[in-house]
Amino acid sequence: MPKAPVIMVCMNRETNAFVIVRYVEDKRFGADIGHGPLIRLSVQEMRHSGFSKMSQCFEEYMRLDCAEESEIKRMSDEQKKEFERKHKLMSVCLQRDSELWLDPMRVTKAGWKGHASLGLEFRTVLKLPISDEEFFAAIVRAFEKAP
Repeated sequence: MPKAPVIMVCMNRETNAFVIVRYVEDKRFGADIGHGPLIRLSVQEMRHSGFSKMSQCFEEYMRLDCAEESEIKRMSDEQKKEFERKHKLMSVCLQRDSELWLDPMRVTKAGWKGHASLGLEFRTVLKLPISDEEFFAAIVRAFEKAP
């Protein structure tokens, strides 16, 4: 059974701008690994095309066999820590092509390599289909309810 595609959506704590971190499955190990450049979106861009951009990322996840080196991986340890400090993190997982699971994440002591869910009590489940604006409203609420 194929893995459920996942991406990370990050929201800047000061500006509320968004960053999408794309992932692909490393077929050798069955683990998700960061892929390619970060996708930076203003609040307005996220409101009007955020879910559409994420849908493209999910399609890419399922189509690609190997990853282009992630922009996150190319960052220095200092840059990664700064990114983590400035952003809230949300895992967005496509389940059974019919739901999105939004799970607020925290960085573990392992740094960018280690993320842990805040727990099922913070998960938001969205039924598909969904519009860009409906997705935007839901992810903003999910970020707001996370500590």
